[in-house]
Amino acid sequence: IAAGDYDVFIDLESHDEIGDLVHSFNRMTMDLKNSKVQLERANEELIRSNIEIERRRLYMEIVLANVAAGVVSASTDGRIQTINKSAERMLQVRREEMIGRHYREVIGEKYVKLINGLFQDGSLFRKGFLERTIRLPVGNRTLTLLVHLNVLLDDKGGYVGLVAVFEDLTEIEKAQRMAAWREVARRIAHEVKNPLTPIQLSAQRLRRKYGEKLSSLLKYNGNPF
Repeated sequence: IAAGDYDVFIDLESHDEIGDLVHSFNRMTMDLKNSKVQLERANEELIRSNIEIERRRLYMEIVLANVAAGVVSASTDGRIQTINKSAERMLQVRREEMIGRHYREVIGEKYVKLINGLFQDGSLFRKGFLERTIRLPVGNRTLTLLVHLNVLLDDKGGYVGLVAVFEDLTEIEKAQRMAAWREVARRIAHEVKNPLTPIQLSAQRLRRKYGEKLSSLLKYNGNPF
């Protein structure tokens, strides 16, 4: 038994104290064997569960790494837990410098009020999500970001942190402005063209009606028409 062999069974029929001892010994051996089997099953289940959790984690990392939107999650104390490649590229930061640090340390004092304003919005924890459009200077340009802020809850409904998903609308906004200016230019051209059209038509009518007389008059005065 000490070596791990729980199949030991003492076959002895006796109704005295020795018989009671043998019976207790066999029952103890059986209990140990059952406990070992249950422990092995629990261990196998734990291994399978850990493998499944790791598989899901790797899958989520692959998904987050390839989505175009930036994704950043933070714990209840404001420390950054995850950041994907799109967020690194948009914000011009490195993952190694962000993970585990408080968001105040990485965004700078200038934008703390902006982020705190999102966190302190009463509708965030009431509805569980919040959507805002913000402008954030990064490097030598200003980004227009559509931010989706979501509250993270565990299986029991407890608050465990926040996740921010943001989309870069800078190029879309630029294209919309260009389209708007093209429309303005088209309308201006239309308004400028409108008064010129009747003037042109009137000139054509005058030429048809008085063209010959005007030509004769000019020839008479020595000027060819």
